Amino acid sequence: MPRIFLWMVALTVLLGAAPPFDPKPWLEDYRQLRAQMAVAYANLDDAAARGVDLPALDQTTQEALKRAGSEVEALAVLQRFIAVFQDNHLQLALRGHVLFDTSPFYDVHLREDGDRVVLAAPLPGGCALERGARVERVNGRPVAEWIAELEPLAPEPEATWRRNMALTYLTQGPFAPRGGLTVEGRSEAGQALSCRVESVPLSTRFTSKGPAVPLSFELTGEAACAAMGAKARPPGPPYEGEPVPGFERLETPSNAFPAGLLSIGPGKRWGVVRIPLFSAEAYPAACAEAWDAWRQGKEGLCEGECRWDFEEEAIAPRLLADLAARVRQLQAAQVEGVVLDLMGNGGGTDWVEPATRLFGPKGMPCSGLGFIRHPHWTKQFEDMKAELDADLARPGLSPQDRRILTQARQRVLDLRGKTRRTCSRERVWTHKGAPQACPGVARRGAPACGLVPDLPPEALSGLGSRQLVQGTAAWHDTEGLYTGPLVVLTNRRTASAAEQAAALLKDGAGARLLGERTLGSGCGYTNGGLPVVLTHSKLRVNMPDCIRYRRDGTNEQQGLQPDIAVVWGALDSPGERARRWMEALRASLASP
Repeated sequence: MPRIFLWMVALTVLLGAAPPFDPKPWLEDYRQLRAQMAVAYANLDDAAARGVDLPALDQTTQEALKRAGSEVEALAVLQRFIAVFQDNHLQLALRGHVLFDTSPFYDVHLREDGDRVVLAAPLPGGCALERGARVERVNGRPVAEWIAELEPLAPEPEATWRRNMALTYLTQGPFAPRGGLTVEGRSEAGQALSCRVESVPLSTRFTSKGPAVPLSFELTGEAACAAMGAKARPPGPPYEGEPVPGFERLETPSNAFPAGLLSIGPGKRWGVVRIPLFSAEAYPAACAEAWDAWRQGKEGLCEGECRWDFEEEAIAPRLLADLAARVRQLQAAQVEGVVLDLMGNGGGTDWVEPATRLFGPKGMPCSGLGFIRHPHWTKQFEDMKAELDADLARPGLSPQDRRILTQARQRVLDLRGKTRRTCSRERVWTHKGAPQACPGVARRGAPACGLVPDLPPEALSGLGSRQLVQGTAAWHDTEGLYTGPLVVLTNRRTASAAEQAAALLKDGAGARLLGERTLGSGCGYTNGGLPVVLTHSKLRVNMPDCIRYRRDGTNEQQGLQPDIAVVWGALDSPGERARRWMEALRASLASP
């Protein structure tokens, strides 16, 4: 019998048949991921507190991997494991991986619309199924069954968003059917129709950015900002396109932020201002102007810290000045309130703090920032200490500055001490109470608003550590520029730093949120974070290393619910979406 078995194996090899799938390497990868998450994933303990049974999840995942019959099935198991945490900063970075690059991509856009699934865009090839047609089956299988199978792979907390992600998995990527899609549905007249769609080349969906261009002071502003990835975000209605009734655009081409005046009733107007992104990359014109002024007298390359210096010293103040000018423009128009539009704003940099504080009272409390107990944060506090030590070593420091720097240095030492664990985290995957017994995060510790509160405006002038120590005090001149009635406009793509802005204004300025629940990303990655590349599959997993807490202690990663909900249809045009939120705002202001 052994000889017969060996002969069959040899025959299989000679005939070119693939050997049976071996899940062991994937199990090893999973255990590597599990070990890294135990010490480096900031939201792990909060997930356990919300009811995620980590030991049960671990057992289920290992059993599913053992049953996997292919790489795609094993990948789906890992994706389901990650999706349980409903955290958009915890992600498998598939782009560029062989399982992604060899995946089918179909030019089919399906969206949930109420109790049905519709085509959100026409199918290629002149198919008779038009945009808005109801889709009932794909490849002979009810679309509801596809959603039920693929929805557990989606990490989004909100149900509609999660089901729409399942429909995206059905039409593109590793979990999409290979060999083509047959889409069956009904026209508006009720006629049954069927269309066949073939996969398109990956290059038509995703284009390479090409080689990085070295950032040199010889480059003009336009070229330098293009090298830094600056690209304008379309403002969208009501700031462009067909006019929206009751909305008057404020045309100021030199200002980076779209704005307008919205009629609420007879003689009553609200101002509207949009922040597309809390990052310089969304404002190429402002970036170019700032660079051309900042590079004067400088030579050589500008990489690493130099780029951060440019954002902090040049473009952030320029953008803040533009935003403040918009606020003053609205105040001059004697508006009764302001709508801050953060729809589609996916976050950005620390510029979120000064930008947000334009719209609230002075002294708004900062977000409580937690950090993982890990050498990653130990080093960050050691770098802060080195920066403070350099300034403390300067001759001629005033007694006031020396006292402030010494106080800041002591706080950094205290925070650095909190990064060190005194217990093992290995038990979090085997014992339900382990995360609470051995916390992985120091809560509300990091200097989100600076190291020393209530600093005199003139303190630390000319010192390199001034921004680190002062935090929000550095923006004292623009803080609280507008303190009237405020509404923050959000949707499912309002994420990360934009959620920080919305939470800060709701908790600290009494703003009302209008629109949809935010994505639920919360704090992301500091200094590049701590991604792990799995040894065998070479998959990269990103995980957040910090947490932002709201005033009531809630983790921002859970998303923010609107005070005034707006339900948009999958087939609504951009103009219709604008009209709907405006109608909702008017109705809310009219009610007692």
